[in-house]
Amino acid sequence: MTFKQAIKDFISIGTKFSDYYEMQFSWECYKDSLNRDGVITDRQRDHWGNPCTPEGFSKWNQRHFGI
Repeated sequence: MTFKQAIKDFISIGTKFSDYYEMQFSWECYKDSLNRDGVITDRQRDHWGNPCTPEGFSKWNQRHFGI
């Protein structure tokens, strides 16, 4: 799985986040589950950053979830 595929899959889950830190925590849990299930390597888990920044969260949330 690539980083772009992981983001697409993460978005397809459809979770709407109330703030950046909730989304960041969910992303980290998602990466950990991919690693635990053998879908991504330890290196991928350790190097994949959050798909957005605190400053860009509102725009990201609006684009993907219409919030």
